[in-house]
Parts: sequence; structure tokens; C-alpha cells
Amino acid sequence: MALLVAPAVSATTIDFFTEGSLSSVGAYGNNLSHTEDGVTVTVTGWSVADNGSGNYTTTNIRRYSTGLGMCNSGQNPNTGGCGTGPHATDNINRDEVFLVTFSAPVLVTEAFITAWAQDYDASYWGGGGSLNMSATTLAMLDAFGRFNSEFMGTANAGSSARTVFLNSLESPVSWLVFGVEPGEDNDKFKFKSISFTVPEEDTPEPGTLLLIGIGTALLAARSRKRSHA
Repeated sequence: MALLVAPAVSATTIDFFTEGSLSSVGAYGNNLSHTEDGVTVTVTGWSVADNGSGNYTTTNIRRYSTGLGMCNSGQNPNTGGCGTGPHATDNINRDEVFLVTFSAPVLVTEAFITAWAQDYDASYWGGGGSLNMSATTLAMLDAFGRFNSEFMGTANAGSSARTVFLNSLESPVSWLVFGVEPGEDNDKFKFKSISFTVPEEDTPEPGTLLLIGIGTALLAARSRKRSHA
């Protein structure tokens, strides 16, 4: 007798160049949102504030063919962001990170980045519930556990791409902070895409249900046999 097997869960990948829309009318904005497979993914840009508090403050993100770039107010004070200045995610002067939130808990599997320098280390954190990024410090993030991915190589503007595996986050998360490695000063990359899976509900697989049914029927038959003995 063949048992029914539940289908494998396929990963959902969101490409930030082709999918989603920025919150502002133009190319710049601090909010990119996209819904796919029933999950709404929202991306915002953050950097460490320059007021000495150590908290994060909002920053501009912009869409490029190589992924999402970022510009904090300390890099280019001109209105409109960093169209002609630094626009990679970097840790020059201030550490920059993306906050990715999910409308339902997901298992994040990998991110895709394109390098903008010879060093493009990435760090990430994740957790459940909600995260108030403006009231968060690096120490608070590290309390959730930090994971680092070290990448180096010869890279010109977007010439090298790397997959950052996020499997260290073994449990479903509602938010992911993804950015450069804190404390360094030479990391630069664009955030191209993210992949995740939606955990299946905790229900028995069809094959398990079939076995339960067979077992129940056998127990009922045995009970009837004893009652007539």
C-alpha cells in the first residue's frame, strides 16, 4: 500500500529591482513593499544616528538594477539623496542596515548581494514579534544573536555577486536586519533579493492521517471481537 506524501515547500524569492514599489513618488524612499505567496515583505533603510545615542535612524533607499542601495544624511546632505554620491550599503562613517519585516512568520533561507568593493561582509539578525528600529541599538540587536558572512575578492562596481545563506536562523522570524558588518569601514554592496519559505501548519501529513485511520479501524474491530467473545 502506497502512502501519500506531502509536497515539498518551495521557496519564495523577491527581487528588489523588479518587484515591489517604493513609498515615495520618485526613485527614492524609505519603504519598499511587495506581497507574494500571501506574505507582505517591507524593507526600510537605517543607519546609526549621529546624535551619540547609538540608536538607528531612517535613511534613504533606492532601487538599482544590481539591488537596493542606501544613503544616509551624513554621506550627502543634498536633497534627493545619493544619486551621484555613495549609494551602496556600507559602513563608511555609519553602519547601514536594512530592516525586512514579514506579515507572517517565515523561514529566511538566503539573500543575494552584489559587491561594490573588494570587501563586502554581511551581518544579519532575526527575531519574532515586532522591532522598533528607532529605539534599537547594536547591543540590543546582538542580544538576538548576530551572524556574519565574510566575503572578499576582486570586485569593481557590481561585478561580483554572492549568496548569503541565512540558515543560521533556524526558527521562523517576523523581522530580519540585514546589512554590513558593524565596526568595519570598507564593506559595500547592494541588496538584490531575499528568499524565504512559509512554514506549513502543524497538521498531520496525508500519509500520517491514513495510518491513523487504519489504526483506529483495527482497534474498533478488535473491540467488537472481544465484545462478542
